[in-house]
Amino acid sequence: MPGTRMRILFDTNLPFSFAHGGVQVRYEHTVRELRALGVETAPLEWWRDELKGDVVHYFGRPNAYYVFFAQGKGVPVVFTHLLGALAARPRWIQRLQRVAMSGARAVLPAAMLNRLGWETYRLADACIAQTQAEADLMVRFLGAPATRVHVLPNGVDSVFGPDPSIPREDWLLCVATLRAVKRVVELAEAAVAAGVPVRFVGKPYAAQDSYYRRFADLAGQHDEVIYEGPVENRAQLADLYRKARGFVLLSELESYSNASAEAAACGCPLLLSDLPWARSVYGDRATYCRGRLDTANRARVVGDFHAAAPTLPSPPAPLSWNDVARRLVEIYEAVLRR
Repeated sequence: MPGTRMRILFDTNLPFSFAHGGVQVRYEHTVRELRALGVETAPLEWWRDELKGDVVHYFGRPNAYYVFFAQGKGVPVVFTHLLGALAARPRWIQRLQRVAMSGARAVLPAAMLNRLGWETYRLADACIAQTQAEADLMVRFLGAPATRVHVLPNGVDSVFGPDPSIPREDWLLCVATLRAVKRVVELAEAAVAAGVPVRFVGKPYAAQDSYYRRFADLAGQHDEVIYEGPVENRAQLADLYRKARGFVLLSELESYSNASAEAAACGCPLLLSDLPWARSVYGDRATYCRGRLDTANRARVVGDFHAAAPTLPSPPAPLSWNDVARRLVEIYEAVLRR
């Protein structure tokens, strides 16, 4: 595989400077590892009238015209789209949404349907899902051909791994962007009610955000809420995972948590929201918390997890980023052959 002769063009719909998060992490690690394998990569230069590349890999969901015109130039389109919001909805709401989409397809003009991007799943050369739960939605719900859907989760850096010589301490760890969808305030309130110390690592999208201010107030008032801020040093972050009694992420929706994969690589027991992505990835080797709980019941779950963590099984080990890059090369080669 080293020295693979192809040029991959990457594109996305939201600048990383606007909102950091999982897409940026996946893009940066993917590009680094592909280059290490000898694959040439570059951003898609939208301002040029020449398309110098073999495959376009889009992070997000391009509209149908985007795919149609790229393919018209002889360039296949692969896209990675996160379906955490759709996957988190109850099945009956998913069924209602599917009926609504069928009705919309029958009455809306083509230009509006193009902007919605539903046909992209049928037209793209490959659709990449983070979990089997999302892959099933792409096929069953969005009409993607099963032969073109691939499950490829995020990887982890080599710095993340177990170290039995490091003793685990008494606190739990949460690594997440400090925003409402991650429910860090709700976890902080549960930690206070349960009397369980929780270290939080991450940063908000904006310091003036009202949800973040609620979290900062809790951190300033209660010893159980320990705010570390963002930890950019990967080795330092790995040590936190190895020392933590357990990892907690009670997010409202999720596609595949990078932090949970890092924690799993370090052998850290997991407490996660009971969502399809988590069940799909970790099965019975994680502990789960139902989303619609009040603070008292959420505190009970956190307290029980804290007490049981030393006896819980380690989660399954995730892929490395090198593994992810190698599987991507196989996908690119397959669409080029086709």
